[in-house]
Amino acid sequence: MRRKKVSLREKLQFNLSKKELGMGILTGMAYLCMVALLFFNHVIAVFFLLPYLYLHLKKLEKQIQKKRQEKICIQFKDGMLGISASLLAGYSVENAFREAVRELENLYGQDAIMVQEFKKIIRKIDCNENVEDALEAMAQNINLEEASYFGEVFRYAKRSGGNLVDIIGKTAANISDKLGVSEEIQVLISGKKMEQRVMNWMPFGIIGYLRLGAYEFVAPLYGNLFGIAVMSVCLILYELAKMWSEKLVEIHV
Repeated sequence: MRRKKVSLREKLQFNLSKKELGMGILTGMAYLCMVALLFFNHVIAVFFLLPYLYLHLKKLEKQIQKKRQEKICIQFKDGMLGISASLLAGYSVENAFREAVRELENLYGQDAIMVQEFKKIIRKIDCNENVEDALEAMAQNINLEEASYFGEVFRYAKRSGGNLVDIIGKTAANISDKLGVSEEIQVLISGKKMEQRVMNWMPFGIIGYLRLGAYEFVAPLYGNLFGIAVMSVCLILYELAKMWSEKLVEIHV
């Protein structure tokens, strides 16, 4: 199978709303202005630092996508619990999805992602499409590992006559366990995350303090090529250290 070539334009695009993109550009430019003044003592340095804005927006996109996936995972778990309860009450699979949509709407509102995805499944079922095919399409849309796994197990169970109620219940239980472990880990490392954020801003505080209280001490680092080179190396080392510290507190379950 030939791999689809991705154009440079597609690589540079951001999966962000206009509001998120605008806020990202605003916060990124504010950060660049601060770096330009503290490290190079001139706002013109912002133009040389502009490539960082792209990295900042990509990082923001990744953070927003991570939060979105966490919300989807929670909603999917609640949807599975609703479907399981409906099947136990004697509903068919099709009607179980309809009941799950009502429960999800009460919990998260009509605009929730899983509400829309379950409604798509119901529409496909009404058009006489297979439930397992609809589940597979949903898993691709939301890009959730648990949904993909559930779709595969559901397809196998339906073909082999497996206990769908038990399968759906176990799927919801597994997701709940995973979310519980993730929440416990986040609580345990929350203090370290706060320390990491404080340490990330410490260099700016130190440079700002020296510029205000002892400018003659740092004056040789500004207005000459040697100073620009030294501050550029310091800035690169700082950014690398910040990326490393963020990786250390990023734990996947």
